[in-house]
Amino acid sequence: MCYKCHDRTALTTPGIGKFPHADHLRKNVSCAACHDAHGSRLYPKLINFMLVDKNGLAVVTASKNTKRLEYIPSATGGTCYLSCHGMNHEPAIY
Repeated sequence: MCYKCHDRTALTTPGIGKFPHADHLRKNVSCAACHDAHGSRLYPKLINFMLVDKNGLAVVTASKNTKRLEYIPSATGGTCYLSCHGMNHEPAIY
């Protein structure tokens, strides 16, 4: 479904784009792991911040220091303020 609108090569080729989508796809992580095709009124880019792992623990949580749970899009990428799989992004700029 994603490739009806998005260029598959741009997402699967390392080094293209700001976010390392290719790294995630190489590990067989589906687009739906982070993006909700049903959309979000709160978060841009269809980011799903409500995921839990097999143990019921939140995959994405607020950042460690500022306690922000936010992705801010820009014209060329975006900035993440969150913790994903325990890795703090405060901020991570793509």
